[in-house]
Order: sequence, then structure tokens, then C-alpha cells
Amino acid sequence: MRVLPAFLTVVLCAIILSAAQGANAQGAAPDAATASDAAAKAILDRFTPLFAKYSKISLGPEEGWVDAVDYAIENKMISKELTDLFLKDRACQEKLQSECNLDFDFLYNAQDVCCPLTISGVAQKDGKYQLRASNGFEGEPPYVFVVIKENGAYVIDDAIYSYEGDSYSLKELLRQPPPEDAG
Repeated sequence: MRVLPAFLTVVLCAIILSAAQGANAQGAAPDAATASDAAAKAILDRFTPLFAKYSKISLGPEEGWVDAVDYAIENKMISKELTDLFLKDRACQEKLQSECNLDFDFLYNAQDVCCPLTISGVAQKDGKYQLRASNGFEGEPPYVFVVIKENGAYVIDDAIYSYEGDSYSLKELLRQPPPEDAG
């Protein structure tokens, strides 16, 4: 067995480590280019564990289930305006004893869950950040959470979902007049 000199071993290790880091950066999630941006990194650092925890709750036993709106409010994940719209919809639900404008889990963009939520990247558009997420349903396109900075923290201010080729805004959905029965 031949032993390499210590210097050569160190050089080879450095080359291998450098190549591995370069491959990791190129083969990483689509957000790798924007993750170097401090704001994008802060958004990923904030929402990745929150989405993972919510996924675990949603996929766990029914007795541990928590509503997406309650979870988002409790964890200060959403803007004041979006919180107010959710609470207005909740009041409508209580009055009607039925669904109003929101009839799905806004974090999953679905009524059912099958898989953990995943984040596929962060991009900046029109001065706001867009957190791309997926609910894991086969064939479902990713959707976007519009993230803003409010009171020093990054929060979700809207969501843009796609359905049959059309896009719609969560805020626009929540701003619709309540069903006639709600008055």
C-alpha cells in the first residue's frame, strides 16, 4: 500500500471539498441563486421550519390537527391585513355555520393533505418577495406566497394560486362579498 505525502493528501482533500461544494451549489434547490441575498435567506430561515412543523401537524393524528389560519396567526406568519381578512371570513363562517369565501387550507392550497409542504425557492418581483411552495399533489403547480416585511418581520401578505390555467389571489378571494345568506 502506497501512502501519499501529507501535503498531497491535504491538497487532494481541498480539491474534493471544493468540487463537492460547487456541485452542491449548482445542484441545490432553485433558490440557490437568490439564497445569497440576505432577505431571501432570512425568508427561507423563517418559513422553512414553520412549514415543516405545520406539515407534521397536518399529516399527524387528527386530535393534533390545527387550522391553517390559526397556525399562521399563532406563529405571526401573516400580515395584519391578511389576518383581518381571515378574521372577517371566520366571522362570516360563524354567522352562516358554513363556509364563506375560504373553503380550503390556504397553506396547502387544498382541502386535503397528502405530503409535506415544500419550498422550492424565493424570488423578488415588484419589490416584494415570492416564496414558491408546493403541496405535493401530483400534477399540481407550485404556488406563491407574497412576502413583505412588517414590523421588522417577514410575513405572508398574499398567495397566488393557479387553477385550470388561471391565477387568483388569496386576498382577492377573501375580499369578495360574503354569500347572500351572510348579509
